[in-house]
Parts: sequence; C-alpha cells; structure tokens
Amino acid sequence: MVSSRPGGEVLDREFMYSIGDAAQLLEIHPQTLRLYDKEGLLLPARQRQWRFYTPHDVARVNAMRHLIHDAGMSLKGLCRLLGLIPCWDIMGCSTRRKNSCPRAAVRSQPCWSVNGNERSECRSCRVYLGAVEYVCDQDEAASFFDGYANPAARSAKETED
Repeated sequence: MVSSRPGGEVLDREFMYSIGDAAQLLEIHPQTLRLYDKEGLLLPARQRQWRFYTPHDVARVNAMRHLIHDAGMSLKGLCRLLGLIPCWDIMGCSTRRKNSCPRAAVRSQPCWSVNGNERSECRSCRVYLGAVEYVCDQDEAASFFDGYANPAARSAKETED
C-alpha cells in the first residue's frame, strides 16, 4: 500500500514496520530507535510524527547493536566511525565539489546527519545504504541482512532461481 500525505514521504507501507513493530522484532525498546534517529545513526521514513522502518533499517540496527554491545563502541564512537566514510569517493565527487561540500568538512558525524541534508534523499543514498559494509567485516555485514532483505527483492530472486 502506497501512502502519501502532507508532511511526510511517500511510503510503501507493505515493506515498513511501525516503531513498535520494529522494536519488538529487534527485542529493544522503541526509545532506543528514537535515540539512534536523534544521534543520526538511523533515518527512518517519516509520515507526520510517525516513524516507519524498512527491513534494511532493521538489519542496520542489528549491525549497530553488534558494534555497540559486542565490539564495545559508544554511540559517539559509532557516529565518528560513520563520519569517516569517504562519501565523496563513493559518489564520485570532483575535488572542487568535495572541497566546497559542508559534509566533507564534518568528520565527527555521518554525511547524512549533517544539517541541510534532505532526509528522504539520504535514505536512498548508496553511502547511507552501504554504511554497514564499510564499518563491519564482510561476513558480519552479510549476517545482519540475512532474513531482513526487502520482501520484493527476495521474491524476485526466488523467481530467478
């Protein structure tokens, strides 16, 4: 079901979890998801005051929780680590564009959380979507996404096989 309302993104709710459903799936308190959003670690889709989470967001939270609880990182440390992702290289920016970009100058937080970014644009950016692969081992990153693939992508893959 696709929904569009004033004050929010266009959402395909068939592949979205409410904050309560996502928290239950992750076995965490909804306030934890709000904290990750506030810290700029997660960009849930929004419609008015409500947050919605994709299967990718759920896998991303699993990866962050691994880094925080198993690898001993703090939230601020994780923000700084994500801030070191070279978004200008990934996006193919020229040196001139990189030097004039406010996101390239801020290394203490991820590029998608720097003021002035459009949240809905960043949610689909390959830097944001691929961040887990930059900060986790390849096997770790793959394990976080097992079972959380977008159902549409999963059914298309099953059709191929």
